[in-house]
Amino acid sequence: MLKPKLLLIFATDILLIAASLAASFLLRFDLFIPEPYRPLFINSLIFCLIIKPPIFVLMKLYRPIWNYASLHEAFLVLKGVTIASIITIAAIMAWGAFKSVPRSIFILDWMLLFLMVLGSRIQIRVLKRFLRSHKKRGESLEKALIIG
Repeated sequence: MLKPKLLLIFATDILLIAASLAASFLLRFDLFIPEPYRPLFINSLIFCLIIKPPIFVLMKLYRPIWNYASLHEAFLVLKGVTIASIITIAAIMAWGAFKSVPRSIFILDWMLLFLMVLGSRIQIRVLKRFLRSHKKRGESLEKALIIG
């Protein structure tokens, strides 16, 4: 069973998978997906959301070691995203829609997803380090409500 923090990271990755594919289509078509490509986008999104998250789990991207994120973890993310993307492309090819999907979308999706997932992991590490540094200095973080 995943811990709540890891479950939150898993949910974030699912959102990043969807955002990456959407951004890939939008970048490819100058921020407007043409009507003939919209069903293709929806079908590709379904493939990505079904295939990529389990591969991320199998590639052990949810081990709670991101306190010490390093180049090793970056390569782990690169490997996980690359394998997930290759398997997703193979599934889309088997489905028969590969001829109508611009190849640049696959490249953009791979690149954006890698950067987004790695960025989220690094952000976790930076946030933990920031919170630890304030506790070590004896500073207490006070809750504040800002109105307006």
